[in-house]
Amino acid sequence: MILLRNLIAAIRGPVSYTHLRAHETVLDLVCRLLLEKKKKIDK
Repeated sequence: MILLRNLIAAIRGPVSYTHLRAHETVLDLVCRLLLEKKKKIDK
């Protein structure tokens, strides 16, 4: 499934950050929030 998604993305070209956020999974959201939190702590 991931390979198919990557192939479709390569054919369609780049998408906006808003588009990516609209399709993020719960796991993606948790990872993104943890990374943002880590960036704030490191500053």
